[in-house]
Amino acid sequence: MDRRTEYTKKVIKDGFLSCLSGGEFSKLTIKDICAEAGINRSTFYLHYHRLDDVLEQLLDEAFSEVGTMFDQYDEAPAQEPCRYPLCRFIREKERYKPIFLDNSLSEYLIGKMACYFKADYIRRISARGEFSPADAETIFWFQIHGCFASALRNIDKSDAEWRQMKNTIDTFLWKDPGGK
Repeated sequence: MDRRTEYTKKVIKDGFLSCLSGGEFSKLTIKDICAEAGINRSTFYLHYHRLDDVLEQLLDEAFSEVGTMFDQYDEAPAQEPCRYPLCRFIREKERYKPIFLDNSLSEYLIGKMACYFKADYIRRISARGEFSPADAETIFWFQIHGCFASALRNIDKSDAEWRQMKNTIDTFLWKDPGGK
């Protein structure tokens, strides 16, 4: 892709995120994004067909970064694994917060996360030998919904409060239910 095309797509995506930070996806218009990006509608349509295409490209970028974080999860030292790379990503990546904070996109985002991560997650959990693929899928849905909700609820907490929240969840999830 040439630099001009790259630049134009970047200003469109930046305009999209800027407009989204002040409203809902369902209320965004191409006209608003073009005004924010400083381009005309024909320039927008040269690169994208609809607003959904911009959202999809931003999610592709975002989730490819989270994928890297899942790879790091497998390699994390045993004493301090990051069991919540998606939570951490949502909390730390300012660029994508307008997308994740739009309540009207929540179910859509969970569905997209499933498209990106479910098969790999099931494979990784099943490979441990403790759970069947069906059980791993149940764990995936529990974790993706819980992680997403926890990240949004705690998105603006201090680092200390975030660590405490993670420790509370870890204690609940990973502690022997019999207290042994």
